[in-house]
Amino acid sequence: MNLKRTRVFTLLILLAFLTAWSCQDKKDFGINLLPDKDKEAFIINDTSTIRVRTILTDTTHINGATSLLVGNYNDPIFGSTTSSFAIQYIAENAPTFTDTDIADSVVAFFSYKQYNNRYGNQTGPISFDIVRLTEYLKTSSVYKNSLDPNTLHQEEILRTYTFTPKNNNDTIRIKLSDAFANDIFAQSSATFLTDTLFKKFFKGIYIRPHNATDNQGIFKFTLGAETKIKFYYHNTNSLILNFTSNSTSCVHLNLSNHNYSNTSFVSHINSLNFPNDNVSYIQGMTGVKTRVDFPYIKNWKKIEILRAQLVVKTESPLITNQTNFPALTKLKLTALDSLGHEYKIAGSDGLLYVVGYLAPFYSNLGEYSFDISNYINQIINNSNKFYGFNISSETEINEFERSVITTGKHENKMKLILTYHQL
Repeated sequence: MNLKRTRVFTLLILLAFLTAWSCQDKKDFGINLLPDKDKEAFIINDTSTIRVRTILTDTTHINGATSLLVGNYNDPIFGSTTSSFAIQYIAENAPTFTDTDIADSVVAFFSYKQYNNRYGNQTGPISFDIVRLTEYLKTSSVYKNSLDPNTLHQEEILRTYTFTPKNNNDTIRIKLSDAFANDIFAQSSATFLTDTLFKKFFKGIYIRPHNATDNQGIFKFTLGAETKIKFYYHNTNSLILNFTSNSTSCVHLNLSNHNYSNTSFVSHINSLNFPNDNVSYIQGMTGVKTRVDFPYIKNWKKIEILRAQLVVKTESPLITNQTNFPALTKLKLTALDSLGHEYKIAGSDGLLYVVGYLAPFYSNLGEYSFDISNYINQIINNSNKFYGFNISSETEINEFERSVITTGKHENKMKLILTYHQL
């Protein structure tokens, strides 16, 4: 094999915080700590330092929701969360109502899957209000998670609806107000000629939990062909006018509000100092995420990385409750630029960004594994600067789960595994 010997360098991450760095002489960290060729090929080094802290999700866009979330829950670890959504529709055709036509009713349809449709409280009914939007949403606009939903609507409640989810795939039918049906019936055919004209008349609906503090859990509706509103009318025949909602012509927004004020980690959120915790926090619905820094990465010189794997472990079921609060099934890792903005890095699996999938680990824990080989090589052997990673839910606006992950202070540490050879 020539003089190069492939070695495995396992860095058990002591996810330290600023006051607890374990390296006594930081200038010696890096290639000087790599084993000489006469030493063992496999090394465990538990004195390295990787810094971790919990941060709020910065202002980010919430356009393009593919699941629709409504409800609330009180999480013993993450505090209270409330979720609501706004949805826009277009008319399937342009009817001409006649004097002999009679309006019957208008009905909204929402579908859900049998599994993974509820988070938090798993029993009891779900209640929500359906409110008519008064703000015209544009597909060309970017809507942020800082958006106040109260600016989108007035108090014209089309229906307050309560249902108990079934243990199978199902579609619920919700009869909306007669006043809304009469408003549709009063329109001329011109209202329905173009999507823009129709959306200026009927701007869509906003669905929020009926009681923002009842801890009913957050429910997930799927967005698809079954998501529609039907206007029923008749003359000598029964007639239907369909309003559909697709991803290209319509806006779909999930809006969430998180209250971390009573959590154990609230004082550490967005702290520039790295707290001395043994866990960190990640939550979907544009909640919190984890910032990771490798302070000595540029000291790893004259090596070629064959594989770099970051293994992130979940806390025990005492915190990651597999019944009411199961962990996120996937986490996304993004790199940061000098301004702290996220950007995607390519994974070895061909994806445009790096994803870690939750896998069984022993009998009661889980772990996510991120292959960051290409990126680490660029940092070590090129002039690229390293400003850290963010670890978050894969699609932050569509996922209601959360994860508690371990740090280097935990007995079940996160770790970085490097396979390399010297140049």
